[in-house]
Amino acid sequence: MPNTTYLNISLKNKEDIESAAQNLVTSIQSAIFKSSHPKIQSSKHNTRNQSLSINITNLISEKWCARSRWQKYHYPSDKKLYNHLANTIKKLTLKHKSKYFENKYQSLNQTDGSLWKTTKNLLRRKEHLSMNSPITDSNGSLAISDIEKVNLFGKHLLKIFTSHADIIPNSDHSETIKQFINSPLPMSLPAKHTSPSEILFLIKKLKDGKSPGHDLITNKILKNLPRKPILLITFIFNAMLRLSYFPLIWKLSTVILIPEPNKPKTLATSYRPISLLPTLAKLFEKIILKRIRPIMQTHKIIPNSQFGFRAKHSTVHQIHRLTDKISSSFEMKQFCPGVFLDVAQAFDRVWHDGLIYKLKLFLPAPYYLIIRSCLENRSYKIRYGSSYSPHFSKSRCAPRQRPFS
Repeated sequence: MPNTTYLNISLKNKEDIESAAQNLVTSIQSAIFKSSHPKIQSSKHNTRNQSLSINITNLISEKWCARSRWQKYHYPSDKKLYNHLANTIKKLTLKHKSKYFENKYQSLNQTDGSLWKTTKNLLRRKEHLSMNSPITDSNGSLAISDIEKVNLFGKHLLKIFTSHADIIPNSDHSETIKQFINSPLPMSLPAKHTSPSEILFLIKKLKDGKSPGHDLITNKILKNLPRKPILLITFIFNAMLRLSYFPLIWKLSTVILIPEPNKPKTLATSYRPISLLPTLAKLFEKIILKRIRPIMQTHKIIPNSQFGFRAKHSTVHQIHRLTDKISSSFEMKQFCPGVFLDVAQAFDRVWHDGLIYKLKLFLPAPYYLIIRSCLENRSYKIRYGSSYSPHFSKSRCAPRQRPFS
């Protein structure tokens, strides 16, 4: 990868940042594809994994290579090959599992306790979502195939990603908010630039188990990057800070749907959308958070009673605070009323104009503009099973991204 990484690039405008970000992602992906190789089964794997035939193992490797090529080039032939391999592997795996469990259950007996242990493990299993279950839309139409499901979920989420009707103010107030947002910004010092050492420090703190975004670049891959790509990332991030611009390639999220517990799995409303963001976008958000946190503390933007998404604050601390308040009221023979609110779809339906208005009140111009650029012109695609939906554009954040947290 160092041979394909060029540091002598121009980063003077938004188009340069877009091009540099795209080339960076492509370069990392190319290095991933060239260094990928079939995994050899470890001796520590269980009996079922050890008994996988070489044919199935090779097919799995070919399937992931085909998926990577399709994600990169979006050729129909790669998608067709990926689907063919996925269906073939599914059939072979079902036969393998059937034979494995047949041999396993025949070996069970009551004397050594194996029958009791197996029965207990089976009873502990949670209900799994059947990927073949049809999904019903609000208008009563059914989606059976994965392609139909991703399109149904995409249209369903388009209706959700709008502000709550109860919090949208009247037209006069909305016009006042827009005028303030579009008003000239005061003079401010430029944003503090980043450095390779800061980026390396943040990368080392990333967790390996996090899922990647649409570019398939994981935290573990960032930890193994050589020094030259780290320098290129530093140049791009500093250009983003200087021009207050967030590139579009890092504003595309992959949305997966998680079934809500104790809700019918055949309804589109029973699924919680979770966004998988590009790792490099989340890395830049950590840099921004590090710079705006002192500003928020100085202006006391976050009240002391706010415990969510704050360092060294947990649910246990909030429970202790609530318990202490109740106990103190009882000791002083006072009333202690409580009001509990549960805002439905708070992440998905936040009023962004109001949020941007509040950010502009206290943030310096460079940080306000970069956050505003991050929130605007976002897009997402739905992933369900092995299928992906087209890109859905929305000038709002995608669901549950929790930016700058």
